[in-house]
Amino acid sequence: MTVIILVGALTRRLLLVGDEPTKVIPVSTEMAAPAASEISPLVVPRSIVTGNDGMILLDVPAGEFEMGSSVSGSDIEKPVHTVYLDDFLIDQTEVTNAMYTLCVQASKCDQLDENANYSEPTNGQHPVAYVDWNNATAYCEWAGRRLPTEAEWEKAARGTDGRIYPWGDKDPSKDFLNFNSGNVSSTTPVGSYPNGASPYGAFDMAGNVWEWVADWFDDN
Repeated sequence: MTVIILVGALTRRLLLVGDEPTKVIPVSTEMAAPAASEISPLVVPRSIVTGNDGMILLDVPAGEFEMGSSVSGSDIEKPVHTVYLDDFLIDQTEVTNAMYTLCVQASKCDQLDENANYSEPTNGQHPVAYVDWNNATAYCEWAGRRLPTEAEWEKAARGTDGRIYPWGDKDPSKDFLNFNSGNVSSTTPVGSYPNGASPYGAFDMAGNVWEWVADWFDDN
């Protein structure tokens, strides 16, 4: 899948591991999943709050999807192949600065470089950036979840209908994501582009910042 990114910064989107939490709630009005008319979702997202950070998680049902792309991207996205995944839960948004600050305060995550500005109150709802893989993993352990695999991330991002982008096959634009051609010079608060949400209701699966997965990359 081709992902268009604004900045060379790093955050991560987490998955729940172990037993599901018992608290099931509607999606919050502050960060509501897009309406069906906006993204044509494959499923009606289930909304669950879990962990130490209060993240909303969305359900991705079990089943097959076609991983990779034959019409876009580079050779490393080929060949397209069928992957079966058990059901899992994916974070609705990228991890925010405010959430990461809680992990730092709990002495489970490292403080970031001062240039990251993650502790500034006005940046609380922006995605945390400049986090390496080890700190991403530490955050996951503190939050009670884990990093998604590459396959899990891709299915959560594009669903099962072979779309190129989370929102479908329309060309990227400022209506769908935060990226260079959208003339945005920095990160934006998570969930700022509801029209660009994935089929399962996950925001910013393209644009805003890079996201970590659990896998190591190997050309071979």
